[in-house]
Amino acid sequence: MNLLLMRHAKSSMDNPNGKDFDRLLVEQGERDAYIMGEFLNDSGYKPDLIITSSAKRARQTTELITDAAGIDSDLIQLDDEFYFASVDAYVNAIHRTDSAIGKLMLVGHNPLMEQLLSLLTVGSDTGPFIFSTSDIACVEMIAPAWKDVRKGGNRLKWFISPQILPRDGKK
Repeated sequence: MNLLLMRHAKSSMDNPNGKDFDRLLVEQGERDAYIMGEFLNDSGYKPDLIITSSAKRARQTTELITDAAGIDSDLIQLDDEFYFASVDAYVNAIHRTDSAIGKLMLVGHNPLMEQLLSLLTVGSDTGPFIFSTSDIACVEMIAPAWKDVRKGGNRLKWFISPQILPRDGKK
Protein backbone atom coordinates (compact mmCIF):
# COMPACT_ATOMS: atom_id res chain seq x y z
CA MET A 1 0.00 0.00 0.00
CA ASN A 2 1.23 3.45 -0.90
CA LEU A 3 0.08 6.67 0.70
CA LEU A 4 0.57 9.87 -1.30
CA LEU A 5 0.59 13.07 0.75
CA MET A 6 0.25 16.38 -1.08
CA ARG A 7 0.17 19.92 0.15
CA HIS A 8 -2.24 22.03 -1.90
CA ALA A 9 -0.81 24.16 -4.71
CA LYS A 10 0.23 27.81 -4.29
CA SER A 11 -2.69 30.06 -3.50
CA SER A 12 -3.30 33.75 -3.21
CA MET A 13 -2.84 35.27 0.21
CA ASP A 14 -5.59 37.74 -0.67
CA ASN A 15 -9.26 36.92 -0.77
CA PRO A 16 -11.92 39.57 -1.38
CA ASN A 17 -14.31 38.10 1.18
CA GLY A 18 -11.53 37.70 3.75
CA LYS A 19 -12.09 33.98 4.33
CA ASP A 20 -8.98 31.81 4.31
CA PHE A 21 -11.11 28.78 3.42
CA ASP A 22 -12.08 30.35 0.07
CA ARG A 23 -8.59 31.34 -1.14
CA LEU A 24 -7.95 30.47 -4.80
CA LEU A 25 -4.89 29.11 -6.55
CA VAL A 26 -2.60 31.54 -8.34
CA GLU A 27 -1.45 30.83 -11.91
CA GLN A 28 1.78 29.19 -10.71
CA GLY A 29 -0.24 26.95 -8.40
CA GLU A 30 -2.47 25.87 -11.27
CA ARG A 31 0.58 25.00 -13.42
CA ASP A 32 2.30 23.14 -10.59
CA ALA A 33 -0.78 21.08 -9.71
CA TYR A 34 -1.21 20.08 -13.35
CA ILE A 35 2.47 19.11 -13.63
CA MET A 36 2.16 16.97 -10.51
CA GLY A 37 -0.90 15.23 -11.99
CA GLU A 38 1.10 14.46 -15.13
CA PHE A 39 3.90 13.09 -12.95
CA LEU A 40 1.50 10.79 -11.08
CA ASN A 41 0.12 9.48 -14.35
CA ASP A 42 3.53 8.95 -15.98
CA SER A 43 5.21 7.44 -12.91
CA GLY A 44 2.62 4.73 -12.26
CA TYR A 45 1.53 6.26 -8.96
CA LYS A 46 -1.94 7.31 -10.03
CA PRO A 47 -4.10 7.09 -6.87
CA ASP A 48 -7.09 4.76 -6.56
CA LEU A 49 -8.75 7.22 -4.18
CA ILE A 50 -8.12 10.89 -3.33
CA ILE A 51 -9.36 12.41 -0.08
CA THR A 52 -9.00 16.18 -0.10
CA SER A 53 -9.64 19.09 2.18
CA SER A 54 -12.84 20.89 1.30
CA ALA A 55 -11.02 24.26 1.27
CA LYS A 56 -11.25 25.81 -2.19
CA ARG A 57 -7.48 25.77 -2.90
CA ALA A 58 -7.23 22.05 -2.03
CA ARG A 59 -10.27 21.22 -4.18
CA GLN A 60 -8.79 23.17 -7.10
CA THR A 61 -5.48 21.35 -6.67
CA THR A 62 -7.26 18.00 -6.71
CA GLU A 63 -9.30 18.89 -9.81
CA LEU A 64 -6.14 19.85 -11.71
CA ILE A 65 -4.36 16.66 -10.65
CA THR A 66 -7.25 14.45 -11.72
CA ASP A 67 -7.54 16.28 -15.04
CA ALA A 68 -3.83 15.88 -15.81
CA ALA A 69 -3.69 12.25 -14.65
CA GLY A 70 -6.95 11.14 -16.24
CA ILE A 71 -8.47 10.18 -12.88
CA ASP A 72 -12.26 9.88 -12.66
CA SER A 73 -13.79 12.56 -10.42
CA ASP A 74 -15.81 9.80 -8.70
CA LEU A 75 -12.56 8.81 -6.98
CA ILE A 76 -12.47 12.09 -5.03
CA GLN A 77 -13.85 12.46 -1.50
CA LEU A 78 -14.03 15.75 0.39
CA ASP A 79 -13.16 15.86 4.07
CA ASP A 80 -14.11 19.02 5.99
CA GLU A 81 -11.92 17.99 8.93
CA PHE A 82 -8.72 18.25 6.87
CA TYR A 83 -9.04 22.03 7.09
CA PHE A 84 -10.39 22.49 10.60
CA ALA A 85 -8.84 19.71 12.67
CA SER A 86 -5.54 18.17 13.72
CA VAL A 87 -3.33 15.47 12.24
CA ASP A 88 -5.76 12.98 13.79
CA ALA A 89 -8.30 13.84 11.08
CA TYR A 90 -5.85 12.62 8.44
CA VAL A 91 -5.06 9.45 10.41
CA ASN A 92 -8.80 8.77 10.80
CA ALA A 93 -9.30 9.14 7.04
CA ILE A 94 -6.51 6.63 6.44
CA HIS A 95 -8.08 4.17 8.88
CA ARG A 96 -11.50 4.48 7.18
CA THR A 97 -10.08 3.61 3.76
CA ASP A 98 -11.23 0.35 2.18
CA SER A 99 -8.51 -2.31 2.08
CA ALA A 100 -9.06 -2.73 -1.69
CA ILE A 101 -7.41 0.67 -2.24
CA GLY A 102 -3.74 0.22 -3.12
CA LYS A 103 -2.76 3.87 -3.61
CA LEU A 104 -4.43 6.47 -1.39
CA MET A 105 -3.79 10.18 -1.82
CA LEU A 106 -4.49 12.86 0.78
CA VAL A 107 -4.49 16.53 -0.29
CA GLY A 108 -4.28 18.98 2.57
CA HIS A 109 -2.54 21.76 4.41
CA ASN A 110 0.59 22.55 6.35
CA PRO A 111 1.69 22.09 9.03
CA LEU A 112 -0.52 18.98 9.07
CA MET A 113 1.10 17.38 5.99
CA GLU A 114 4.54 17.72 7.58
CA GLN A 115 3.26 16.41 10.90
CA LEU A 116 1.54 13.43 9.27
CA LEU A 117 4.60 12.43 7.25
CA SER A 118 6.75 12.64 10.37
CA LEU A 119 4.23 10.71 12.46
CA LEU A 120 3.99 7.87 9.93
CA THR A 121 7.72 7.53 9.24
CA VAL A 122 9.57 8.80 12.31
CA GLY A 123 6.88 8.09 14.91
CA SER A 124 6.57 11.66 16.16
CA ASP A 125 4.59 14.56 14.71
CA THR A 126 7.71 16.69 14.69
CA GLY A 127 10.37 15.79 12.20
CA PRO A 128 12.67 16.78 9.40
CA PHE A 129 10.14 17.24 6.60
CA ILE A 130 9.25 20.50 4.87
CA PHE A 131 6.35 20.55 2.40
CA SER A 132 6.31 23.42 -0.06
CA THR A 133 3.14 23.96 -2.04
CA SER A 134 2.40 21.14 -4.53
CA ASP A 135 5.01 18.80 -3.04
CA ILE A 136 4.09 15.11 -2.89
CA ALA A 137 5.52 12.43 -0.61
CA CYS A 138 4.98 8.71 -1.20
CA VAL A 139 5.01 6.51 1.89
CA GLU A 140 5.08 2.73 1.70
CA MET A 141 2.87 1.44 4.49
CA ILE A 142 3.98 -1.60 6.47
CA ALA A 143 0.48 -2.44 7.70
CA PRO A 144 -1.56 -5.16 5.98
CA ALA A 145 -4.62 -2.85 5.70
CA TRP A 146 -5.32 0.87 6.02
CA LYS A 147 -7.20 0.32 9.28
CA ASP A 148 -4.00 -1.13 10.76
CA VAL A 149 -1.69 1.80 9.92
CA ARG A 150 0.27 2.94 12.95
CA LYS A 151 2.80 5.66 13.64
CA GLY A 152 6.45 5.11 12.87
CA GLY A 153 8.19 2.49 10.78
CA ASN A 154 6.53 3.27 7.46
CA ARG A 155 9.01 3.98 4.67
CA LEU A 156 9.36 7.20 2.70
CA LYS A 157 9.73 5.97 -0.91
CA TRP A 158 10.08 9.36 -2.58
CA PHE A 159 9.45 13.05 -2.18
CA ILE A 160 9.03 15.29 -5.22
CA SER A 161 8.49 18.94 -5.98
CA PRO A 162 7.14 20.45 -9.22
CA GLN A 163 10.23 22.65 -9.41
CA ILE A 164 12.36 19.67 -10.42
CA LEU A 165 9.98 18.34 -13.07
CA PRO A 166 10.17 19.39 -16.72
CA ARG A 167 7.67 21.95 -17.92
CA ASP A 168 6.31 21.34 -21.38
CA GLY A 169 4.12 24.38 -21.79
CA LYS A 170 0.86 22.81 -20.67
CA LYS A 171 -1.43 24.79 -18.37
